[in-house]
Amino acid sequence: VVIRRLPPTMTQAQFIEQISPLPDHDYLYFVKADMSLGQYAFSRAYINFTDQNDIFLFREKFDNYVFVDAKGTEYPAVVEFAPFQRLPKKRVGRKKDPKCGTIESDPYYISFLESLKNQEAESAAGQPKTEYSYQPSDNAQKKVTTTPLLEYLKQRKMEKQRVRDEKREERRRRDLERKRAKDEPVIQK
Repeated sequence: VVIRRLPPTMTQAQFIEQISPLPDHDYLYFVKADMSLGQYAFSRAYINFTDQNDIFLFREKFDNYVFVDAKGTEYPAVVEFAPFQRLPKKRVGRKKDPKCGTIESDPYYISFLESLKNQEAESAAGQPKTEYSYQPSDNAQKKVTTTPLLEYLKQRKMEKQRVRDEKREERRRRDLERKRAKDEPVIQK
């Protein structure tokens, strides 16, 4: 059963106090109101009764029951069947790992720390640390290889550019001729 439209400031303890005595139940979950919803912020509670007859008695008693908050605002509750009738699984808790928190006493870890300290002491003794880096030789210059497909694409691109340039030049010539014709005085006979 779900009880909706409870006062947004109500707590689980206040809810249980107002509806007590509560019939036998095996699950009770109280959800506080989400205050970001403004005037539509309501608390709600989910209860699973062990006896079906208690459901009907509870509904008759608390459906439209008026809950009053600290400010005196009245909230008529709505009792209805929960849309999802299953109960969440009871989690007993996972077993604690017996090795949890025991790394400081682990013999392998202690030997690792000692070897790490020994390496630091040896490096501090003045032995230069060997550095490795890969540097390609100057003789092995990168050779740029082209494939016939790349050559074809390059040629097509150049051809398109050439056609564009020709059209641009032709347009420029026409505009220039129009300008000359416009500027020349017309001689009438």
